[in-house]
Amino acid sequence: MVVADMPRLTEVHVKERNKRVGDACLAFFKPASVFCVSSKHYRANAAGYTLNQDDPFPIGADISGIPALKRYVANLAASRRQQDLLHYVETTIPNLLNSLEMVCSEPTATSFITIPGGLEMHLEVGA
Repeated sequence: MVVADMPRLTEVHVKERNKRVGDACLAFFKPASVFCVSSKHYRANAAGYTLNQDDPFPIGADISGIPALKRYVANLAASRRQQDLLHYVETTIPNLLNSLEMVCSEPTATSFITIPGGLEMHLEVGA
């Protein structure tokens, strides 16, 4: 085996392990998303490669599974923010506009209420 083939062989082993472990996890947790990650391979990729290094080239960062996990978590947060924005646009803004309309409108009816004991109230109802 040539040293240059080592990274390819490692990638094949990591991909196969990720598939096996992912399938086994999905057998127990059906609706879940499964990410097999390797911090060792991710760190090696992030550190890079020097010419005097005896170790073979590190495998790609995508094989480590961490970039896919980062994208998944970012999409979860974006989905929640989108739901919050939609709720704000559909509920909060219309309620605010209704309140402003009530404050700015002219009263259309005036009522006087007298409660026994000497309490009187003046009530104006807007359009």
